[in-house]
Amino acid sequence: MFWGMKRIAIFLWAGVVALWGMGDGYCQDKGGKAKEMPEPVVDTFSYKRTEVPYRLYRPVKMEEGKKYPIIVFLHGSGGCGKDNQAQVPDLMSLLKPLHAPRAREEYPCFTFAPQTENNWRGEKFYTVDTPLKDVALPNAVIQCVKALAKKYPIDLNRVYLTGLSLGGNGTWLLAECDPDFFAAAAPICGYYEPGERTFRELRKLPVWIFHGAKDSVVPMSESRKMHKGLQQARAKDVKYTEYPNAGHNCWHKAYAEPEFLPWLFAQKK
Repeated sequence: MFWGMKRIAIFLWAGVVALWGMGDGYCQDKGGKAKEMPEPVVDTFSYKRTEVPYRLYRPVKMEEGKKYPIIVFLHGSGGCGKDNQAQVPDLMSLLKPLHAPRAREEYPCFTFAPQTENNWRGEKFYTVDTPLKDVALPNAVIQCVKALAKKYPIDLNRVYLTGLSLGGNGTWLLAECDPDFFAAAAPICGYYEPGERTFRELRKLPVWIFHGAKDSVVPMSESRKMHKGLQQARAKDVKYTEYPNAGHNCWHKAYAEPEFLPWLFAQKK
């Protein structure tokens, strides 16, 4: 049976653990002082009867005629809903390092944070045998990014995908839905049930996997399984970081890794 369905109650609890930060209008510098960030675009995208609430954060400064990368961030179970707000606490773990003064200058980018009501397949009841081309929500998220690129200066050769916990599962799912669309992926403490084609589909995509060795919500064996499968498929660029003393909420450590942003923004299709 699909592993995630067995422990849904635990995932709901894990979402509570993810609540962190001051809200999406502010982050904190090293001195603990609140620093204002640009207000996001808050909207909903519709695609084939699937609605995707989302928040889009733009670079602080944009140059005329220049295009910028976009990070697609997928929240954990605590961010589920339809209010287009609950995903913000999870998102802050990424926005905080992204909006540090040096990162703002070196890695200006768009950050796209969609919201799902149930899971990243967008279905209350499903089987993993459903063809990915027929799974509505992942394809709607991808189509939303394409639509945003027609309105904003987004570089579709630098679309980066990441998510934590339930969003880690979504990261694997979206990546397999359209591996050629993304330039890199970073699933954190996620889980996935790979199909017979999964690792062949993903082997050309640069991937950095993160997990805490003391995770009592999603076993680290889930990330080890995906790492091993990609290695056996002779993946182009796969990295795996396991934190020996971290539990489920290892995303704070992952996004704060000194080499994470340089690695991510170096990737390009």
